[in-house]
Amino acid sequence: MGSCRGLAALFSGFLVLASVDVAQAGPIEDCAAELPGGQPLLYARMPASHTELCRRGYVTSHDNIAHGPRWTGWHLDPARAVSCLRRTDDFRTDPDLPPGAGATPDDYDHTGFDRGHQMPAEDAWPDMAAVHQSFSMANMSPQTPGLNRGPWKAIEQWSRQLAATPGAGVVYVFDGPVLPPTPVTIGPSQVAVPAAFWKVVIVSGGAVAFMLPNIGQFTPGPISQFAMPVTAVEIAAGLIFPLPAEFDRTRAVVLPTVNAAVWRQGHAAACAMPQPPG
Repeated sequence: MGSCRGLAALFSGFLVLASVDVAQAGPIEDCAAELPGGQPLLYARMPASHTELCRRGYVTSHDNIAHGPRWTGWHLDPARAVSCLRRTDDFRTDPDLPPGAGATPDDYDHTGFDRGHQMPAEDAWPDMAAVHQSFSMANMSPQTPGLNRGPWKAIEQWSRQLAATPGAGVVYVFDGPVLPPTPVTIGPSQVAVPAAFWKVVIVSGGAVAFMLPNIGQFTPGPISQFAMPVTAVEIAAGLIFPLPAEFDRTRAVVLPTVNAAVWRQGHAAACAMPQPPG
C-alpha cells in the first residue's frame, strides 16, 4: 500500500493543463449501457486532442497525441463474466480515428511491449462482434509482458469473479494509463509508453481502485497490494469518477469477497455450450 501511494504522489506531478480539441466519432449516447452515470469520467485535465469512440461492448477516449486510450469503460454482468473465449487476435488500426492519430499493430513489433487490452476481449464474450472490436488498436496500450500477463490479468479475472458472484449486481470497470511528461515512445507512430496503469471497479455503493507500475517483473502476491483509495487514482489519472455522492473516495480499500467457485461453474457451463459464430 505504501509503495502505491508513493506512485500516486509521483504521478500527480505529471499532469498538465491543455487546450481541448475533441473529435466525436459517434453518438456517445449509444454506449449508455456501458456508462452508468453518463460520461464515465470527467476530465480534470484533457489531452490536447482526443476522440471518443463508442464501441460494441465498451467506450474509450483516445489520446490522439499519445496514440492510445486515456480511459476505457465497460460493464460486466454475470453472462459476460463467465467468458469462454475463442480469441480472434485480429489487431488493426481503428478506422474512426483522425488520420495519423491511431497506432498500428506494427508499432509494437520487436519493442518488448505487449499490445495490452484495456477492455479485455474476454469481457466482450459471447458477442463475437464485440470481441472483434476489442482488438482495435484504440483499445491497446504498451504494457510489459510481466504486467499484462501477471497482475493486470489477475485483476481482470478477479473482476469477472466479482461480477459472477451472486448479489454483486452489474459491475462497471474503467481503466487507463498514467503517462509521464515526456514518455518513451515505440514504433513509427511514436506510441507513448505509460509509466503505470490504473483500474477502477465500481460495484453497488462504492468502488475499488488499483494502480500498477508498468515494469517488467513483479513479486508474487495478492492483487490487494495494488489497491488504493479512489482519490489516489483520480489524482494520478487526472480524472473524476462517477461515484455516489456519499462514497468516501479517501477511505481505506477493502476488496469485496468473490465467489470463485460460482465463476468456475458458470465458466465450465459456458465452455460446454456451442461457441458463438465469429
